[in-house]
Amino acid sequence: MTRGLFIAICLSALGSLTSLKAQTPPQYFWKGSTGSAWNDASSWTASGLNLSSRFPAGVSNAYFFSTAQATTVDLGAGAITTLLYFSNAPTGFVFGAGEIGSQTLTLVPDSEAFGDEGRIIMASNFPEMVTINANLRLGDSNSDPGPFTFATQTEDGLLKLAGNIIAVHASLLQMRGISSGTARYEISGAISGTMDLAIQQKAKVLLSAINSYVGATLISSGSILTLGISGAVPDSSKMQLSKGTFATGGFSETLGSLELTDDSTIDFGSGSSVLAFADSSALAWTGVLSLANFDIGIDVLKFGSTDTALTSTQLNQISLPGYQASLKSDGTVSFAAIPEPSTMLLVLTGGVVGIFALFSSRIRSQK
Repeated sequence: MTRGLFIAICLSALGSLTSLKAQTPPQYFWKGSTGSAWNDASSWTASGLNLSSRFPAGVSNAYFFSTAQATTVDLGAGAITTLLYFSNAPTGFVFGAGEIGSQTLTLVPDSEAFGDEGRIIMASNFPEMVTINANLRLGDSNSDPGPFTFATQTEDGLLKLAGNIIAVHASLLQMRGISSGTARYEISGAISGTMDLAIQQKAKVLLSAINSYVGATLISSGSILTLGISGAVPDSSKMQLSKGTFATGGFSETLGSLELTDDSTIDFGSGSSVLAFADSSALAWTGVLSLANFDIGIDVLKFGSTDTALTSTQLNQISLPGYQASLKSDGTVSFAAIPEPSTMLLVLTGGVVGIFALFSSRIRSQK
């Protein structure tokens, strides 16, 4: 073997090892008990090629399996990881000791392993409930603004996010459910920063804080976004519905324009809701927008501030059984009852009889 060939082989092997290291972030398996701290090596079993720390710190995967003990995890001065993954773990984990929002958990993307994505994953057999009381930061100044995904993949699974969610360097937050539609998210912390919020795959999401994120709100594939307070969705946020449901919960909301890309529903729930969208006439709608629990004279649906804020085609795509939609001069949608077929027949029959009587009377008068 020549010296040049030997060097080439060594460089190739080094390159493969470097690639492997880049694609395999350190793995950490929780073994802590009550009162254990995140930033304590004794709380974790660590493995991997690139162990710069004995606990998750930076691009890393944190796993919670059946051997883990449900506890409140003390995050100390702050914890950072790429992945929180639960499988067969006991229910009741709480991340963040002390008052809600007094500690911080940061998710950073890993461009090599997850397509530039930070994630919280509750696998198909994960615990029934996980609570994050810490403020949750998505990205940091050193990361690319990639997407972040929360996936609840078990029956009746619940992820409670009580701390604030701050998009430090993020483009998208995706909340996903499962086919049964029983996976839930309860978000009582405020969402801020610049990113889109997407509710996907039959996830059920409850927003109970006044949020200020700058980006669109997307509800698709059988998912339901429910308001737990008026003003939960930022006024400037454009909404896209694609086989999704936006439920007001009886609260009122002001939003940006509405885009409809497939049959979807707005559920007004109980109480009195005023739902005001911006002018949406420039957006072509696909499908039917069904209104559920809409009480005429109690609930209000509005688009823009003129009678041109929706096109006639869009108005015909709004479905409230028995009624036809139109726009008032201030953009409020009004509904006129559609006459029953029997009523229309009676009107037509009466008209024909009247015309025949008039015609007969004129004939007699001419004799």
